[in-house]
Amino acid sequence: RDLHSFPTRRSSDLASISRVFMYIVDRVNVALAESTRAAKAEEVPASTGRRPLSRRGGSGGAGGAASPAQQAARNHLSIGILDIFGFESFEVNSFEQLCINYANEKLQFQFNEFVFRLEQEEYAREGIPWSYVEFLDNQGCLELIEGKPRGIIALLDDECLMPRGNDENFLHGLMRIHRDNEHFALPSGCEGCFMIRHYAGGVTYSVDHFVEKNKDELYDTAKTVMAGSSEVLVASLFPSQVVSARARSGGSRSRIRGKSIVFESVASQFRSQLATLVKSISVTRPHYIRCLNPNMQKHPHVFDPW
Repeated sequence: RDLHSFPTRRSSDLASISRVFMYIVDRVNVALAESTRAAKAEEVPASTGRRPLSRRGGSGGAGGAASPAQQAARNHLSIGILDIFGFESFEVNSFEQLCINYANEKLQFQFNEFVFRLEQEEYAREGIPWSYVEFLDNQGCLELIEGKPRGIIALLDDECLMPRGNDENFLHGLMRIHRDNEHFALPSGCEGCFMIRHYAGGVTYSVDHFVEKNKDELYDTAKTVMAGSSEVLVASLFPSQVVSARARSGGSRSRIRGKSIVFESVASQFRSQLATLVKSISVTRPHYIRCLNPNMQKHPHVFDPW
C-alpha cells in the first residue's frame, strides 16, 4: 500500500514546494513594485519643484518637455542577476540532474554565442586583428537533449503517453535511436543507465523513475485534501476547482487545444521556461562574473594553491 501511495505523496510534496516558492516570489515582486512606485512618487516632485507632467501635458502644457528626472521615472530600467548553478554529477544521477545539466548546457551555449562566436564575427567585420579563439561547440549535445522529434525529452514524453510506458522502454528507445550519437553512450557495468557527454564532461544517468517524475501526476483527490487543510496558507495554494482536463486525463498536467487534451510534461515545461529565460538574456547587455572554487573541501577561508 505504501509503495502505491508514494507517487501521490511525492507529487503532493513537490507541488506544495513549488506553489510556496511562487507565493514567495509573488509577494516579493508586489513589495518591490510598491516600494518602487513610492520612491518615484517622492523623488520626481522633489527634483522638479512641481507636480510631474501628466501624459496630456500637465503643468508643463501640451507641448512641454519632460525633465530628466521625470523621464527617468517613466522609463523602467532593471538589472537582473542570474546565478548559474554548476553541472551535477553524483554517484547516482536521475531526472533532476538531467534537467539541471540541460539548463547549464543551454546557458553555456548562450555564453559561447555571445562571448566567442558573435564577438569574433564582429572583429572580422570591422577588420580588427586578433587571434582566433577555439571553443567547444555544444550545439550537438543540446540537440540530443531537446531536439524534436527524436531528442531525449521528446522520447521521454512519448513514453509517458503510452498506456504502459515505462523506464525500460524509454531506455531501449534511446539506445535504438542515439547509439551512434557522439554525445550519447551506454556505460559498461551500469544496467538501466545512459551517459551524456556534456560540455563539462560525461554524466551517467539512471532511468529509474524517469517516466513517473516526468508525469508528476497530482490527482484531484490529493488537491482536495490539500485544499481542506486547516493551515490557511496551504489551503490557499490549492484553490477548489471544478473537474478539469487534468482529471479527465488521469491526473497529468494537461491543456486543451481545440477539442483534444495536450499532455504537458515536466521536462517540456522546463524546456519552455528555459527557452524564455534565454530569450530574455538575449535582449539584455550581459556581463559575466567568473567564480573560482577556492578549495575542493568546500571549507570557508581555505584557498588551495594553484
